[in-house]
Amino acid sequence: MGDGSRREMAELLLSGDVQGVGLRSYAEGVALSLGLTGFIQNLEDGRVMAVCEGTSEKISEFLTALKEAPLPIRVRRTTVKHSEATGRFATFSVTRSPGR
Repeated sequence: MGDGSRREMAELLLSGDVQGVGLRSYAEGVALSLGLTGFIQNLEDGRVMAVCEGTSEKISEFLTALKEAPLPIRVRRTTVKHSEATGRFATFSVTRSPGR
């Protein structure tokens, strides 16, 4: 995953009780507090996708925070794909779902 200080990008797919329960707002606050950039959005299939850039350590903290989010949020399954950071994000934000 890297040396912990180099910036990388992670694409997270989250499933469980993740839509309509405050996950995106919660994730935005956590990401901003960790200094991550990127976005989070609902997907039409009921999952939530987050794309974030930061150090591997901060991305790991973000993922842990999502898995341990307060009820009624319940992240039951996560898929993570790591790649090189692009630097294209200025902040972290909630974005509109595709097709809406």
